[in-house]
Amino acid sequence: MEGMMRLRERAECIVGIFGGSKLGFESSDDLLKWVSEELGSPDVLDEVFPLPGGKARAIAPEKIYVIAASTLSVSALTVLVTGLILGSRMVFKMPGGGLPDFEEAIIKLPPVLGKMVELLPQHSPEIMRSCDAVIVMGADKTVEEIFRQTSWRQRFIPYGHKISCGILPMEKLTEDGARRWASRAALETRAYDQRGCLSPQTYLSMNQTVAEIFSKALAGELEKSAPGIPRSWEENAGIYLARQEAAARGHHLHASEEGNRWTVILQKDGAITSGGGGCVIRVAWTEDFEKALAPWRGWISAISVAHEGDLAPWCELAVLVNASRICRMGELQNPPISWRHDGMLRLGSLVRWLTVEDEDDRLH
Repeated sequence: MEGMMRLRERAECIVGIFGGSKLGFESSDDLLKWVSEELGSPDVLDEVFPLPGGKARAIAPEKIYVIAASTLSVSALTVLVTGLILGSRMVFKMPGGGLPDFEEAIIKLPPVLGKMVELLPQHSPEIMRSCDAVIVMGADKTVEEIFRQTSWRQRFIPYGHKISCGILPMEKLTEDGARRWASRAALETRAYDQRGCLSPQTYLSMNQTVAEIFSKALAGELEKSAPGIPRSWEENAGIYLARQEAAARGHHLHASEEGNRWTVILQKDGAITSGGGGCVIRVAWTEDFEKALAPWRGWISAISVAHEGDLAPWCELAVLVNASRICRMGELQNPPISWRHDGMLRLGSLVRWLTVEDEDDRLH
């Protein structure tokens, strides 16, 4: 696009604004490495470039339409960085309540990047149909409704409802070990007030004793660290209902000494349970992790594991439940920018490819 700065210049501008802001990168080198991992070379976005198999260029969408979720600014910010890296213009349909952190970030963009972004207070099917790509973040119903309004000629990237969870694969757990893993689990649980797809809903242990020790330790860590966050009446009602339902089912509750800052529910069964938000976390036990996760197959985003060593042995479990990420407990909410969200390449899913076949490139 005429007048557009090259990728390396854009990367420097992006780092100047967002570097170290929990978006998964610290330097322009991190961003260029991400482009190389997905597209083969940073230069392939600016010019025809030699790649394995011949010369090619990655063509970014001229304009991307984004339905921003109402829960998290960080999700919209990650999409913003993706579009800026590609050099695409972006139209964000904003949620009714706005996204203050995201809107502040837009104001800080230098004019050459700021002019690439437009904010809409209401959804516009007409503007959406004029875009090359559509990204939707929200409930499954929202994703399905928007999909029906798009054309097969558009790239459609859906990020619907997902949850995350953690597993404790040890048969025994000391009090010191419980405190260590609980402190990491508390980081994951309280981040973003448990509002995103990477927020854990349930921690599964291998037996009842481990679950009891861990739930008590997690309650202690949350009491020390979970801040009092202003919440809407709907959020407070969700917490209240989650506590009432757990009590009615005979589960054991640990709850914050004041108000509803956090809730740990020690379940009597080994089921993955979701709901409540606002630092409502369940701990359950099961002899079969796969069986417990199976009902949520396709809705599991990421799994954190209380294990210091190689996580490869747990990859098969992630594959069986269609999770797109497995990590060490404590890192659930800190994915790198190159994380394949819902198993999709962020950049690679949006670009199209121009292949250049010189005579000497063809196979005879």
